[in-house]
Amino acid sequence: MTLQQGFGVRATYIDYDFPESISRRRSLVFRDFTVVDSLAARLSRRTHMSLYYKLTLEERGALDWERWLQTPQTTVHRHAAVLTFRHELAKNFYVAPSASYYRENNWSFQRRTTAPGYQKIFNYGQGIVTPAIVISYLRPPNTLLILSARRQISRRFRAQGADAQDVHIDTFHLTIQWAI
Repeated sequence: MTLQQGFGVRATYIDYDFPESISRRRSLVFRDFTVVDSLAARLSRRTHMSLYYKLTLEERGALDWERWLQTPQTTVHRHAAVLTFRHELAKNFYVAPSASYYRENNWSFQRRTTAPGYQKIFNYGQGIVTPAIVISYLRPPNTLLILSARRQISRRFRAQGADAQDVHIDTFHLTIQWAI
C-alpha cells in the first residue's frame, strides 16, 4: 500500500502602472492553497485500487498599496476525487472501472451597507460525476489496444433561480497502436 500527500501555497501579486483614466484596477492578488492525497493498494494478485483526492482553495482580490489594504473579489473552492480498480482478466488483458467526482463553488464579495467589511455571497457551483471503464490489451513488444467509455453527468447550481438541468456527455475512445 502506498500513501502520498502533498500541498502547495502560492501567492501572485500583479501591479499595473497604467494611468487611472485608462484602468481603475491597478493591483491584483491571487492566492492558492492545494492539498493532494493519493492511495494505491494491491487488493489481490490481479487487482489494484487507486484513490486520488485534491482540494484547491483560491482567492482573488484587489490591492491598494498606498493604504496597504486588500479588497476581496472572489473565492473558489474545488474538490476532485477519482477511484479506480484495475483488474487483470488474463495475461496482458485489463479492465479498469472508475468513478470521478468534481465540485466547484464560487463566491463573490459585496461591501456591507450596514456594517464595515464585506459579505461573502454564493454565485454558482458545479458538480460533475463521471463513471468510466477502460479495457486494454497489450501484446509485447509493440501492440496496444485501449477502449474507453465514460458518461459525464454535470449539474450547475445557481444562487438565484432553479438549478440548471443535468447535462450528460458520453465519450467513447479507441486507441490502436502497433509498430513493425
